[in-house]
Amino acid sequence: MRNYPPITKALLAINIVIFLANQVGALEYTVAYPGVYTIGTWLAHFSHADLFHLLSNVIGIIIVSPSLEKGLGGQNYLALILFLWLSQASIMPWVMQNPTLGFSGILLGLLTFLAVRLWIRTKHVPGFTLGRDLLVLVAINIALPLFMPQISFVGHAMGAGLGLIAVGAVWLHERK
Repeated sequence: MRNYPPITKALLAINIVIFLANQVGALEYTVAYPGVYTIGTWLAHFSHADLFHLLSNVIGIIIVSPSLEKGLGGQNYLALILFLWLSQASIMPWVMQNPTLGFSGILLGLLTFLAVRLWIRTKHVPGFTLGRDLLVLVAINIALPLFMPQISFVGHAMGAGLGLIAVGAVWLHERK
């Protein structure tokens, strides 16, 4: 795994190992169900329905994670990941209507965080355009479930919303 920072490597490894464990039967598919809290509720965010699902999230991790990890530093990036994961795993069973799995909700939180931070910090420079373009990508991913009902609208929208909350929390902390 090239020269990725350690948390990025760990995210990639966790997603791939859980997928492979599901495929060979070493681990039952870990799925989050409405109104139910089990180990699956927590691991569902690292489980994937098929190879395409896994690859789309792995590509997202490869694109977004190294920049955030390097920019925030390992501890702050880990705190962001844990906030997104634990918040989503805690809230999702109460608001979702269908079983769900996959890393895309967390990924949308990371992408939203990165996009808004770039947009805020780089007004009038090329990063501003990149931040805006990334927000368009977030909007497309939130709308995607309208055209592909097997994708969780609640998971994507909640991930993006939690990413906005994280930006606000970091902004408030930095103003101190």
